[in-house]
Amino acid sequence: MIVSWMWIAIVGLVVERIATKKISSRNERWLLEKGGRSSIEKHYRGLLIVQYISYSAILFELVFLRQSTVTFNMFFFVCCVIILSGKWWCIRSAGMFWNAKKITLPRVRLFKQGPYKYVKQPEYVITLLEIAFISFLFGAYITACVFPFLYMIYFKSIQSGAQKVYTNA
Repeated sequence: MIVSWMWIAIVGLVVERIATKKISSRNERWLLEKGGRSSIEKHYRGLLIVQYISYSAILFELVFLRQSTVTFNMFFFVCCVIILSGKWWCIRSAGMFWNAKKITLPRVRLFKQGPYKYVKQPEYVITLLEIAFISFLFGAYITACVFPFLYMIYFKSIQSGAQKVYTNA
């Protein structure tokens, strides 16, 4: 059963997704105009599909598998806010170079600022955590346990292609 706080959270997540998509599209156009290239476009779609199927699984679990109302959990909410703040830290740190499809410019060195100073590909870690904690927030415990592993397995299977993008930059 979907209750009022869930609708607010869903709207917030949708707005956040639209904002990141607009930024990514703008940066993608800019990078391509400057000669950028991506060798993992098809892999990006697969990761996106796993992510969106996980959101569908959350709704399915809420509507068809939950017998009781899910109460608001402040701990999971704060975790989600911290995780989404991490995504925006990535976007801010990378500036015009941030995009969801991992488009790079030839002869431009990798930057080592913000979260990129600590993790080579922080967006993937953040997305994995996002899938888990958004699921926990909505009380979709099966989704929270299954889909991060599916995302991680798919990511590991394409990681060699992603590494080429980062090492050839």
